[in-house]
Amino acid sequence: MSKTLIIMGNGPSLADVNFDDLEGYDTFGLNSAYRAYYRMNWWPTYHGCFDYRVTANHREKFVELIDSGKIKKYFYIRDISNKPNFQHINLLEYGSTNKMNNSVSDFSNFHDNGNSGANACSVAVCLGYKKIILLGVDCNYVEFVDGSKRDGPGGLVMEKTPDKNPNYWFDDYQQKGDEYNVPA
Repeated sequence: MSKTLIIMGNGPSLADVNFDDLEGYDTFGLNSAYRAYYRMNWWPTYHGCFDYRVTANHREKFVELIDSGKIKKYFYIRDISNKPNFQHINLLEYGSTNKMNNSVSDFSNFHDNGNSGANACSVAVCLGYKKIILLGVDCNYVEFVDGSKRDGPGGLVMEKTPDKNPNYWFDDYQQKGDEYNVPA
């Protein structure tokens, strides 16, 4: 294991990264980015999703990804696999505690930091990484993109795949039928 982990948010700036330059580093991909990994035939060291709605919506694809064994370890907040390369994260309600996640034992009582990128950082600390680099964490999210509509309190659903998605490093990151929460 490297002492450095690169956590890849899914913001537009990640499109400027040459993934060949990540060779030799441990990497952590998130959420629906697996769609691009298949096209690129490139796989991060770890993959995770810390959003209940997204995990439920992509459950079948996440199970296929776990079963493929293309990634060293998977971290999801729904218990969707019994494979040894899967780690269920028991996410405590956001704001219910201020305890720092700092050891592998914390996966059974994992303290929610409010979004997938921050929770991936906590996983990195639990795994013993000493240096964490963030890529594609742009913090300029557009709430309603072409094709999205409100779906309950705090939820959105894609009614069509957008031609251009300003929020992500590839335009079809979100596709027709995808359900997701408004980011924190």
